[in-house]
Amino acid sequence: MASKYKTKVVLIHPTNRMLASPRSYFPLSLLYIGAMLEQEGALVKIADLRGRGTDIAQIPEGDIYAFTATTGDIDESKALAARLKKRTPQSITVLGGAHATIMPKDCITHFDAIVRGDGELAITDVLNGKRGVVSHTLEADLDIIPFPARHLIGEAGFSYSMFAGEKYGTNPKATVIISSRGCPFNCTFCANWDRRVRFRKPEKVAEEIKEVVDKWNCRHFHFEDDTFSINTTRVFQLCEELKHLSVKWKAHTRSECMSPEIAKKMKDAGCVEVAFGVESADNLVLEKAKKGVTAEEHRDAVLVAKEAGLIAKVYWITGLPIETKHTIELNKQFMIQVKPDKWSLSRLTPFPGCDIWNHPDRYGVKWIDRDFTHFWNFPEHTTIEYEDTSRAELDSRYEEFYTWLKSDIWKK
Repeated sequence: MASKYKTKVVLIHPTNRMLASPRSYFPLSLLYIGAMLEQEGALVKIADLRGRGTDIAQIPEGDIYAFTATTGDIDESKALAARLKKRTPQSITVLGGAHATIMPKDCITHFDAIVRGDGELAITDVLNGKRGVVSHTLEADLDIIPFPARHLIGEAGFSYSMFAGEKYGTNPKATVIISSRGCPFNCTFCANWDRRVRFRKPEKVAEEIKEVVDKWNCRHFHFEDDTFSINTTRVFQLCEELKHLSVKWKAHTRSECMSPEIAKKMKDAGCVEVAFGVESADNLVLEKAKKGVTAEEHRDAVLVAKEAGLIAKVYWITGLPIETKHTIELNKQFMIQVKPDKWSLSRLTPFPGCDIWNHPDRYGVKWIDRDFTHFWNFPEHTTIEYEDTSRAELDSRYEEFYTWLKSDIWKK
């Protein structure tokens, strides 16, 4: 292989074929990886296959082909890697992302290297010849990583359907940003591999935003942090930096991490929208899901956000353990009482690594779909069945709640 200073690395984003709008979001992970590789002297290109199909003619020839893949993308990525290996036998294929981190044994026979966890330093290990399962987790200082190499993808890294949301009309030009990594919580349906929370310096986040504004004329941002306001002191510091930049942004957080003071600070700093993972308005379901928050706290958080002048969005999940028809009625009552501005509804998909996947007996699970092509945030059919609840019943509850939400009857 060529010297590391001339190695040609192609970073590959799968098609996202199951998403209604596959080009809405581009993962920062590849842009961070690209920045680190360029810093090491590699020649980096990105093959952005979102919505474009799997013709490998779209993928430039390289010495290293590095994929990022979710569980829903994994079968496609394995097949693409095999075809690229056939086209360029001397090349090295690499896989990173959530699925590789959680299930390296599912992937190792299909790729020369599997990157687990943070990829920025691990990819430099691969560049220097390491193979097999490679793990080189970053320490607390995220600011050793250069800013995402947005120039590698240009305008394709921005979206006109992201900021307001696909169901809510046209959007200004927007992009994603992240100011922290990790989540300390234990929700049973979440395949959370990193329970540490590591923060970037607020001034570095502001510096990156200013760079995006100046270079790309983009003033709308979606924070990808798992829980934006988990640290009150830090979120106040970040808001203090943001309020001087004249940008608009949105974020998601947990209900117990919202207060009138935090909501006001966010609003004053340019925040337009905040989203909450409500999941269910049934306290028994929330307890079983180990959410660590009650339906009453969810209600308070949404109202606090609205009172501060923020758009409040709620995420729902049907099909959680011990859900009943009564749960759906409680969810409807929540919507009528609180009237959030936006909503999103998904079926439970127990991704590999979550507690429901790891310990199905604890939750009365009879069957979990093992066809990874079905594993998306919004699957067409349920991927789980309980001892006392059939897939047909779970689908029926989802359809009932979804139809009711779309009817807007709860807004009256």
